[in-house]
Amino acid sequence: MKIDRIVLREIKMQLKEPFEISSGIVYDRRVILLTLFSDGLVGWSECVAGEDPGYSYETCETAWSILTQLILPRMIGKEVASTQEGMKETDWLNVARDFHRRHNHFSST
Repeated sequence: MKIDRIVLREIKMQLKEPFEISSGIVYDRRVILLTLFSDGLVGWSECVAGEDPGYSYETCETAWSILTQLILPRMIGKEVASTQEGMKETDWLNVARDFHRRHNHFSST
């Protein structure tokens, strides 16, 4: 199937109850939603990155940047038969990530 269009949105979602941990209380969260249109079908996806790099180095800003500048422009117009085939378009990102991990002198891993 051919990926015809991709729409990326950011929404602010109020939590049903405040989320409290030792570093503070959160009342709402930012959510990045992706809508993919292909051959008359529509698929939705959510990015789970947080606002701050607390549990992960990824944030809403870094996810938005990587998606809009590096990944999504390569996907529009592509013929993709499966999720695995579509992910091949991003294999080069894994190579970059692994290189960074091997050469990051400040990382403990």
